[in-house]
Amino acid sequence: EYWRQRLKSSKMRFLEIEKKLEEIGKKIEEVNSKRNFEISRLKSEYASKAEKYLMEVKRLEAARDAKIKMSREAAESLEDFTSKIIGQINMLIDARKLALKNLREMGYPAYKRKTILAYMPFFLVCYSRDLKKRYVSFPPSIANTMDGVSKIKRALRPYAVRSLLQEYSLPIANLLNRLVNSILQNPVLEDTILKICAKSNLLKQRSFREDVKAGLKDLAEEGWLSEEELENLTSRLKALS
Repeated sequence: EYWRQRLKSSKMRFLEIEKKLEEIGKKIEEVNSKRNFEISRLKSEYASKAEKYLMEVKRLEAARDAKIKMSREAAESLEDFTSKIIGQINMLIDARKLALKNLREMGYPAYKRKTILAYMPFFLVCYSRDLKKRYVSFPPSIANTMDGVSKIKRALRPYAVRSLLQEYSLPIANLLNRLVNSILQNPVLEDTILKICAKSNLLKQRSFREDVKAGLKDLAEEGWLSEEELENLTSRLKALS
């Protein structure tokens, strides 16, 4: 009887243990299920965040690549522009050398041991009326006398002062004509030249006005000026004194 009780008691304990094991197994399964769910949730959450950060990284990489491309294109454009400027500078240098060569060929070659300064005077005249201005340059020239043909031309049409003059150098005359064109096209240059010429205006010098007056009389005697023209020009000279 004792062993029966012990057997029965043992079976009861085994049943209780088995029941507890089943409960523990269920709890383990429940914990595993929760664990798997949590792992899945975390994976999904961090995968979404990782994808978001990855998209941001890709955006930054695309922006970086675009900036690199723009910088490279700007560098190439600057290099091309610099190359063009260098080419233009070289062309200007060559043109300057050629101009200096042509300028040296204008004059008579003189060999001196020391450097000397040579100059040839020219005149720049400004005719103004109201707000209009006209510039005329008179290059270094030789004054001719009035021959018979010139007198006939003088009688048939108004005279020109230039017909009295024979230019020393045609290239210098052309250079002065280009100066006149530059004055007309560049107001700053015009203002600068007017200020310089105003300071050195020969007509403000009394001795020069006397020389001009004497020269006008000589022109009148040769038939280039009428008495009325001589009187008009002489009165203008007096007005400058």
